[in-house]
Amino acid sequence: MNIVFDIGDVLLRWDPQGYIRSSFPHLPLEQTATGIFRSEDWYALDAGRLSRAEAAALFVARTGLSVQMIEALLEGMPRALQPVQEMVELAERLRRGGHALYLLSNIPEYVAAEALRCHEFLTRFDGAVYSHEILELKPAPAMYQTLLQRYQLQAAQTVFIDDQPKNLRAAAAQGIATVHMPAPTAIAAQQVGAALDRLLLTTPAR
Repeated sequence: MNIVFDIGDVLLRWDPQGYIRSSFPHLPLEQTATGIFRSEDWYALDAGRLSRAEAAALFVARTGLSVQMIEALLEGMPRALQPVQEMVELAERLRRGGHALYLLSNIPEYVAAEALRCHEFLTRFDGAVYSHEILELKPAPAMYQTLLQRYQLQAAQTVFIDDQPKNLRAAAAQGIATVHMPAPTAIAAQQVGAALDRLLLTTPAR
């Protein structure tokens, strides 16, 4: 079986407001989170349609913060991604069980590179498709099609875990089974593990 994981809020917990609150407490919380990490410019950075420098200039214009402050926010952001330990353990259990593991994530290039450097477990996956590589974002069909084609996977032998229902619906439209991760918590990870176990009872490992 091919098990495909999203990264943000599935394998790595991402809390923009918590990051700003703990590392930049003097900044206006909601304005900064919305103006940077929930902005259309951030999504364009995710998709590889803007470089980090181009995005930073737009964040300066959008928020009124200094270039130096925007750079500090961007530089620190990858280190704010912390493992959901129960999901890391689940991935390892699946890997030892003979299943192929893949990553499918909307993520900027510099964030992906830093995450791989900081979190060794991400390097043990069998493959990955990142949004910045193909200039698309989930839930675009091209994200799922690229994964299936690049690694010659059969959709009927593939399961996708994501925190966003719209991304799961798009995967299901490609014939991929789905499991929802409603929150980056231990309880949600247990629910994901139970759902995967039920699916694996009816589908053989690779």
